[in-house]
Amino acid sequence: MINRDVFQRAIEENLEYKLSKLLDSTQYCANAIPLMFRIITLLYKQKSPETLRNKVRIALAPDVFDRSAYTLITVEEALSSLVEGSALLAFDEFTFSVICPENLSDSVFFQYIYNDSRNEQFIVGQAIINVTPSADNVAASIFAIPTFKELEESLETYYQSCAKFSQCYILTGIWEDDTYSSFKNKPEKIMQQSLYQYLHVTLRSHTVSREKIVDDSHPVDIEVIWPTNTTVALIEIKWLGVSGATRYTDARANSGANQLIEYLDASQRKEPHQCFKGYLVVYDGRRHNSKPDYYRDKEIVYKQAYLSDSRMTYRRLYLEQNCAISF
Repeated sequence: MINRDVFQRAIEENLEYKLSKLLDSTQYCANAIPLMFRIITLLYKQKSPETLRNKVRIALAPDVFDRSAYTLITVEEALSSLVEGSALLAFDEFTFSVICPENLSDSVFFQYIYNDSRNEQFIVGQAIINVTPSADNVAASIFAIPTFKELEESLETYYQSCAKFSQCYILTGIWEDDTYSSFKNKPEKIMQQSLYQYLHVTLRSHTVSREKIVDDSHPVDIEVIWPTNTTVALIEIKWLGVSGATRYTDARANSGANQLIEYLDASQRKEPHQCFKGYLVVYDGRRHNSKPDYYRDKEIVYKQAYLSDSRMTYRRLYLEQNCAISF
C-alpha cells in the first residue's frame, strides 16, 4: 500500500511542482518551466558550467515583452558576451539579449541563477527555490552532463585507490626497486598508461585518447572528449624525483604547466568552438635521505602566471615510499 504522506512529500519536493505552484499566478504560459529547463540545458551543451567564470543569471521573458526593444542575439553570441554583473534575457531557445540585472522589470518573475558548482537556484517574484542535487550526482549542475567535475573526482579516486601506494599493477613498473625511492628510466610512459587505463574504464559518455596531436608535432599525454557537448580536457603528465642521473624538481612541473598552456592555446586556435581545460598531473616521488615523509606535504611552487590561468587545474599525486604491497 502506498504511504500517501510520503508520496505527497515526494511531489512537493519535485522542482517542477514547486515552480508551477509559484508561476500559477503570473503572466507566464504553461510551457514556461519546460522552456526554461531546455534553455539551461542548451546553455550547458554549449559550455560546461565549470568553465563559466561568472555567475550565470537567466531571466525568461514573458510573452507580453516587446522583442523590438532589445538587441537580439544567439545563444553562442550571448555566451561570448556574458560578463560579470550581466544577465541573459531569454525569449526562447534561440533568441537572447544580454542586459544588466537592474534593468529587469518587476514583470520578469522567472529567473535561474548558477552561482557555482552544485549551487543553483530559481527565483519567482520574491520566492527563492534552491536546487538540491542528488547525492550521487557528479555534474556541476542538474541540467548538465558530468564533465570536468566527474573527471576531477575520477582523478582523486585514482590517486587514493591506485597511485598513492602504487597499488595499480601497471604503476608498480615505475620503480627501480622495492624501496620506492627512485624511478626507472623514463617512467612517464608507464604513468600515462596507468592513468589512461583508469579513466578509460571509469568515465562515462566519453572518449579517452593517448598522445593526441595538438599542433604540428606535439602530442598531449591524454585527451578526454565528451561527444555530447563541446567539452575537451587535455591532461599532461610529469614526474618529480630521481631516475638514474636525472633529478626533477619544481622547475619540471613549471615547465609542464607552460607546455600545457601552449597546448591549450594551440587547441583553441584550431577548434575555436570547443571548450578546453588543462589538467597537469604530477607524480611526486621526491625523497629526502633522512626524512622519508619530508616531501609528503611539500607542495609544488608554481609561477603565479600559471596559477592565474583559469583554464588550468593542477593535481599533485604524492607517491608514498612506505609501500608493503606486492603482486
